[in-house]
Amino acid sequence: LVTEHIPNVKFIVAGGTRFDRMKIQNYITSGKIRRSIIFTGYLPGSEVPLLYSACDVFCYPSMWEGFGLTPAEAQASAKPVVAFNHCAIPEVVKNNETGILVNPRDHKGLAEAIVKLLRDPDLRREMGEEGRRRVERLFNWDNVVDKTVEVYRQVTEARR
Repeated sequence: LVTEHIPNVKFIVAGGTRFDRMKIQNYITSGKIRRSIIFTGYLPGSEVPLLYSACDVFCYPSMWEGFGLTPAEAQASAKPVVAFNHCAIPEVVKNNETGILVNPRDHKGLAEAIVKLLRDPDLRREMGEEGRRRVERLFNWDNVVDKTVEVYRQVTEARR
């Protein structure tokens, strides 16, 4: 859907298990989008920042996510995130502030959000910068430790 609006777009698909990798490669090679996709497979942690720096928009179409570490990493790299408004993702990505959230399984909405950001470099930059500020503010180690200690305090007080 994105290639219909931006024919020269390139997607970098990273990660996945062996099963995912085979499934993704079969899908890519069988479709007309194969020229638009670069599939890296698994990347070691040291190479992930290079991936973020290479992209303009980070798309995270996961339907099952506990926290959303990967979108937080993308935001820390000042990349706007497009994802489904599902699970814990809205805790990490603020809709229309640090990225665009669409209804679960709304692939057309996902594509429209990607196109919107690719066509508007100012919006892309603003959302990316806000995402970085938000991640630095909320997910730094001091805040994480303080929040963890507070949870432990509440639990121990509740047991008394």
